[in-house]
Amino acid sequence: MEKDIDAEQEHRSPTVLLESIIRSVSERIDPSPQSWSSKYGANYENEKFSIHRYCWCEEENCPWCGPSEMPNFHHKPTGIKVWWYKYIGRGMNVSRPPTLSECSSILTDALSSIPNSPE
Repeated sequence: MEKDIDAEQEHRSPTVLLESIIRSVSERIDPSPQSWSSKYGANYENEKFSIHRYCWCEEENCPWCGPSEMPNFHHKPTGIKVWWYKYIGRGMNVSRPPTLSECSSILTDALSSIPNSPE
């Protein structure tokens, strides 16, 4: 017997995949176990994407803590932006749910655009 997937599960699936992608990209940027990049992210930007760890400096002029609230992850070609609280996945908000095809593009674009990446 097949189980119906409800709308919430369908919406959550690409978001969970996106969480895994961001963790993988973070580890590729900083593979050191001491950095905890797969949990907290990494700070990096290029022409395809930007990623920034959660910031709690609470400075008014900080682009991540201040009124502008820059995203923790931004895939520039799709415009998809992701915010999280302290670590990837916690209180995670997405500008819009990505399609599975977009998730594939995000992973490919990000990994292939990091220097010295074997992808």
